[in-house]
Amino acid sequence: MREQKIKGMVLLTIAGIFLVIFFLTRGDIKSFFSIIIVLVCGGLGILYITGGQKRTPRRKRR
Repeated sequence: MREQKIKGMVLLTIAGIFLVIFFLTRGDIKSFFSIIIVLVCGGLGILYITGGQKRTPRRKRR
């Protein structure tokens, strides 16, 4: 569980760095790729920190 939170923090840090790059490069092709990386890394980071959804086992029909 602790490793997942560390992975999440690293991904959110990467997303923050690319968000700064996005704001510094106005209208460049780097800004397009930066926003995609921000969305992907940010989403994955949030999922790693929250732990995702835990599935409940279903009952089998007999």
